Amino acid sequence: MTNRPSDKTDNEPFFYELNSYDIQRKPQTLVYDNSIVRVPLDPVLKSLRCPICLDFLTNTMATIQCIHRFCNDCISRWLQSDNKQCPSCRKQLKSKRYLRADHLTDSIVDMVKKQQIKLKELENQYQNQMDNNTGSDEN
Repeated sequence: MTNRPSDKTDNEPFFYELNSYDIQRKPQTLVYDNSIVRVPLDPVLKSLRCPICLDFLTNTMATIQCIHRFCNDCISRWLQSDNKQCPSCRKQLKSKRYLRADHLTDSIVDMVKKQQIKLKELENQYQNQMDNNTGSDEN
C-alpha cells in the first residue's frame, strides 16, 4: 500500500494507492473482545528457532535493520567469522552494535519449553495408563 503525501492538503481526505498484492488480499476480521483466537502451532514454533543452530532461541538477539532473531552465541560466532551480513536475508550487519537483546522472545520460548515438558509428562502418563490397561486385559 502506498500513499502520496505530496498530493494531500490539510482539508482533503487522505487516499491510499493499492498495489496488486493489496487488491487480491482478503481482509482479516478484527477481534474487539477478549475472545481467544486459535493459531496453528507449527509456524509459531518455527519462528522461535534459531536459523543458525535450528534449536530454540537462547539469549535472543534481534537485528536492528531486519528484525531477524538468533541465539546470542550463534550470531556472535557468525560475526566473529567475518560474516558481516544477516544470515537470514543478507542485509548488512557490521558488528554486534546492529543487534539488540530480545527478552520478550526469551520469555515466550521459556513458556513454550515449559508447556512442551508438561505435554511430554502427560503423554507419558497416558501411555503408562494404556500399558496398564492392556496388561490387565490380558490376565
